Amino acid sequence: SAVSCARLYLSLGAKKQNIIMLDSKGVLKKSRKGLSEDRLTAALDLVHGGLKVHPDDLELRYLRVLIITNPLSQAGKGALDELLEDVETILKIQAEAFCLAGKLIKDSIFDSHEDGQTKELANVSAKHYERARQLDDTAFATINAATMRLVEGNRPKAEELARLATKH
Repeated sequence: SAVSCARLYLSLGAKKQNIIMLDSKGVLKKSRKGLSEDRLTAALDLVHGGLKVHPDDLELRYLRVLIITNPLSQAGKGALDELLEDVETILKIQAEAFCLAGKLIKDSIFDSHEDGQTKELANVSAKHYERARQLDDTAFATINAATMRLVEGNRPKAEELARLATKH
């Protein structure tokens, strides 16, 4: 009945992080010893109910993977591969968005006529490219970050980034 109640709460908009499943021995979680296949099945049913309401919720999808990759579970690993692929795609899209933000700011430097404003814009642009590089380490983001650091007047950082760019 706890699983049914949790499904109902999720369907009404409750946040999954506010739902904790308990039994007489404590919190139901993967690391707990002695969980039966029945309890894993109940947990998987709960997660599937949440995914019906929130199909793109990465946390619920991650929990599904944790459940089905438990040694007691009979489910396959396809969900893990699917989740990893989706996370990788999201990281690439976020990196591209930071590169676009960096480019837009970089382009605005040409409209700037004050040296202080140019340096500040170059700094902000470089930060966007560096964030993109953290998400998806590409030569494009690294070279642009190096260029913006050079325009900003930060030659040591520009050289460091340029060296990293040559490793791609």
